[in-house]
Amino acid sequence: MKVKLKYQVDYPYVENLIKARGIEDVESFLHPSEDNLQDPFDLTNMDVATTLVQRNLNKKTLVVVDSDADGYNSASMLIDYLQEVYPSWEFDYFVHQHKQHGLEDVVNEVALDEYEFVILPDAGTNDDEYIKEFPYIDFLILDHHLRTSEEQPPLNAVIVNNQTSPYYKNKSLCGAGVVWQFCRAMDVVLDTDAANKYIDQAAVAIIGDVMDITTPENMYIIKVGLDNIRNQFLRLLCDNASFQLGSKLTPTGIAFYVVPMINSMCRMGGYEEKKRMFQAFTWPYTQVECHKRGVAKGTMIDVSIESVRECTNAKAKQKREQTKMAELCEKQIIENDLTKNKIIVIVLDETFDNIPPELNGLAATQLSAKYNRPVYILRENSDGEMKGSGRGLATLDMPPLKDFVESSGLTEFVAGHALAHGAGILSKNLDKFIDWTNEQLAGVDMGGKTWMVDFELDAAAPNLETVICDMDSLQDFYGQGFPECLIAIDDIKIKRSDIQIMGKGSDTVKITKNGIAYMFFKRSLEEVKHLTSFPTATLDIVGTPNLNYYNGKTTPQIFVSDYTIRDNKLDF
Repeated sequence: MKVKLKYQVDYPYVENLIKARGIEDVESFLHPSEDNLQDPFDLTNMDVATTLVQRNLNKKTLVVVDSDADGYNSASMLIDYLQEVYPSWEFDYFVHQHKQHGLEDVVNEVALDEYEFVILPDAGTNDDEYIKEFPYIDFLILDHHLRTSEEQPPLNAVIVNNQTSPYYKNKSLCGAGVVWQFCRAMDVVLDTDAANKYIDQAAVAIIGDVMDITTPENMYIIKVGLDNIRNQFLRLLCDNASFQLGSKLTPTGIAFYVVPMINSMCRMGGYEEKKRMFQAFTWPYTQVECHKRGVAKGTMIDVSIESVRECTNAKAKQKREQTKMAELCEKQIIENDLTKNKIIVIVLDETFDNIPPELNGLAATQLSAKYNRPVYILRENSDGEMKGSGRGLATLDMPPLKDFVESSGLTEFVAGHALAHGAGILSKNLDKFIDWTNEQLAGVDMGGKTWMVDFELDAAAPNLETVICDMDSLQDFYGQGFPECLIAIDDIKIKRSDIQIMGKGSDTVKITKNGIAYMFFKRSLEEVKHLTSFPTATLDIVGTPNLNYYNGKTTPQIFVSDYTIRDNKLDF
């Protein structure tokens, strides 16, 4: 285990950590206010968009639901808002059968020429080729994705997008955030106040789409939104995960326990189940037949309740399929000796035909953690282009993976986040790409992790408990762009009586020393045995600090991410 201290943070720890991470306006970060919201009309074409909607109210309209948490929240928010302010408004909606985006499948599955107005929340910015086919349809695009073309959009498309708006500062707003700003703009036009009740969906979508939460606008939306979950389906998802979420909703809790339920349905759910999930977002009290095993046929239930159950099943199915895919990938890794390369590139063959491509990223994440190196899982199409997902590790001493592979000049595209993104490469360039990565990363040790920590302290340091308590106060602020604090603690002297084995499967170890609990969750039997095998030992750990509240008692604790342990009898 290697440790590198990112910076020196002195007291006051909260303020100085925030500044060390590049955030100058500490007050706006910790206490965002409505003043941090930008005027919705700073988004280019917002005035045109509000007029376009009013002009098309009585025309046949289609709303396209994009296939992820941001897309579902965007479309349901838009529909709920417009139904509220225009009760007689009528429309159809389209839910993708698979994980497509925008108009790519709509043009083949819907008779678009029957419509006069199409709205694309969280999609459509780069759909020029499809839009041009229907010059007599008005298209409204409320999106946040980068525009890849330098040409002017088709004349029948109005694009409201923070990326294409020079006066809009927050480039980290998600699709639902843009939709929420559209609703705020409509409030101004209609002299009403309906938009604010949908801020919870904008908050969940910002978290779910892994947007940078350090921008004051995003932080305000998240803070207010998570404190006011009004959407019934989101409330039920939170209730379903109440044990894991605890007493207060945080960005981390939403990211780990709520958003994955939605995305699992988008990846693994059947078409009718996906449509029910959209109904659950938009009309949660609609009565549908309950399909739960053991329930009498014909029993009716709220669609929101039924969809939570179906999302739970989709999550379990996803886990099974992900495990199956990872095992097949591992077979290929072993047979082709892929660990000889600095980056593992797996090109899927016909063995994987029955495994949905939506699992590429999840399997890559699992394998990257196991083999401690970046992993790309690709599928080749008939044009000789291999497309798929790449995942990297923050604990490797190398440049951010996305920037690194883009610099090779051998990829067709790399789109997404630094350590999690989609990628494409021509099959003829694959060997060149692998040779290049091996050469460039020759000096990088893929056998060990390098933990970049915010604090490094001795176990006996007098300020250790203060640091833990202060970092716990930031629980509401951790998220993309502001990760959980990592702390390294050295020379923890322990004896067997300091150790407690816990958990139903005896797979959790709690070590208490100097009033601080070090928690080792979900450890193998071999690890548990190793941790408890010495009469006395010395620990070095890396982990995330927090406070445990139980029976009126507060205990500073560390959730251990990595460690080394030494038998004290070997000390001289």
